[in-house]
Amino acid sequence: TTLPSDTLSSPNLNNVNLENFAGSEILSYNFCYNKMPKIVVPECVTVIEIETFACDDDSVIYCEYVHLPANLTSFGSDSSVEGNMPFKSPNGDYSPCVLKYIEVTPKAGQKYYSQDNCLIKNEDYDDNDPSNDDKILVLGCNNSIIPNDVTIIGWKSFAFCNQLNLVSIPSGVKMIDKSAFDDTPWYDNLTYDNGLAIVTSSDDNNVQFLMKADNNSIPSSVTISNKIKCIYSGCFYFCTSLQEITFGQDSILTNIGYEAFFGCSNLTSIQIPSSVIICDDYLFNSCDNLASITILATNPPKMLGYNTFATTYSIPIYVPSASVDAYKEVLGEEYAERVQAIA
Repeated sequence: TTLPSDTLSSPNLNNVNLENFAGSEILSYNFCYNKMPKIVVPECVTVIEIETFACDDDSVIYCEYVHLPANLTSFGSDSSVEGNMPFKSPNGDYSPCVLKYIEVTPKAGQKYYSQDNCLIKNEDYDDNDPSNDDKILVLGCNNSIIPNDVTIIGWKSFAFCNQLNLVSIPSGVKMIDKSAFDDTPWYDNLTYDNGLAIVTSSDDNNVQFLMKADNNSIPSSVTISNKIKCIYSGCFYFCTSLQEITFGQDSILTNIGYEAFFGCSNLTSIQIPSSVIICDDYLFNSCDNLASITILATNPPKMLGYNTFATTYSIPIYVPSASVDAYKEVLGEEYAERVQAIA
């Protein structure tokens, strides 16, 4: 019923025929280290584990074309946005990825499908509207065009794509998960304006994405434009010169990414706008002078939990008075005493 781990992991393997495989699961490390340019996964397979195609070191992932089955129910960890891990190593190792083509056998009502060389997953991620699934891009490649109906760009979905030079992000994207574009030429070559690298959406000039900040040129006080919808993971990473950050009352910000303010040791306070629906982990690690955190969202943002406020110790967390109990429940016993109503 399964293809055991490491069965096909060999640098001498250039081709393999899986037509007679009748199992439903392909376990990890089966296609790593080999030099197969084309991989066709049999239609009987429903589960593909993490790191099935990935390498644990800096070895090149040689696969240029992958065809996936119509009845796929789990791709990697299958924990929503983290589903792309079959092609990327979760531990952060850089494996150059030359993948150019992604196809899925089409079928009505399938959980995973392909479009414009992207692997998309249907799922209601934030539980706001169970009748309206999110379109989560869990795997991209060097030839991908992000479809206009994508709402979430998943963890490491394009990471290590060493020929990715052009990216257009549609305005409907409400979350760009951690490391989605790390170690790609497109991300590495983004330019700064007044210390910030901002990307305008492909279909609406009034929607932008803040991708990274430069500690060497960023001013001590930064005002985030009302056009910014997502702040990318690690955006202000160790921007020690940053002392103040301000969001407008009409902010459309929906997502603050993983470790966004990590190491901003001179940041003293922050007020997260009411539009935010998703906050990732470790936002304020090593923000040694942070004295207070205010969150204006009535509903606690998705992902809000223990690791979001790691190392913030005893500083108060201010929330709308009607939402104090909801925040305490989400944050748990560790942080409940710190949750206070906004005066």
